[in-house]
Amino acid sequence: MTQSAFHQVLDQLNGQGVTLITRRDDKAIERFERAIEASVILCRIVCSYESRWAFRSYRDTGLLSEDLCIWLEKAEQLTPQDYRDALQQRETMRQSLRALAPLADAMITLSCVGPAPPLDHLADSGEPGYAFKTGDPAFNAATSALGAPAITVPLLGIRGLPTGIQLIGQAHSDWPLAGHARWLMDTISPVSVS
Repeated sequence: MTQSAFHQVLDQLNGQGVTLITRRDDKAIERFERAIEASVILCRIVCSYESRWAFRSYRDTGLLSEDLCIWLEKAEQLTPQDYRDALQQRETMRQSLRALAPLADAMITLSCVGPAPPLDHLADSGEPGYAFKTGDPAFNAATSALGAPAITVPLLGIRGLPTGIQLIGQAHSDWPLAGHARWLMDTISPVSVS
C-alpha cells in the first residue's frame, strides 16, 4: 500500500518532466544502494562505541533505563577494530554517495517503511537483543551515516496516518535541497490510500 502511494507520487513527478533514475539505470546507484544496506547496524556500532563512556557514568547513578543498560552491555563487547571497521564502511558509503553527484540534484525515497506502529509494537532489528520501539530506522540511519541532509515532506497518507516522502542530498547541500522540497510541496498533490 505504501509503495503504491509512493509510485503515484513518482508518476506525478514524471508528469512534471522530472527524470527519475534507479539502480536499473546506472551502476553507481546500484553500488550506492548496496553500500547503505547495513546502515542500521553501522549506526548502532558507531553510536554504541562512541556513547559507552557516557552510558557507564549514567549506569553508575542507577538512572540508566533497562533498555540502555542492555545497549551498554552490547557496546562493551565492541572492540576498537569493530569501530575502525565501521568508520571505514561509513567512508565507503559516503564515497558512493559522492559518486552520484553528477547524476542527480537529489534522491527521493520514503521516509519510513509505512505508518507508525502501535505504541506497544517492537520491530525486529535483525540483531539478537535489539528491537525498535518506534519502527524501523533504516531510512534515517542511512542519511545519518552518510552525513547527508534529508528533508521529509508530508505527501502520503496511508490508512489515515501520515507517511513522508524523503529527499536526500549531497553533504552540505541543505539550501538547494530545501528548494527542491519546497518545489515538491508546491507542485505535487498529496496521495492518500486506505
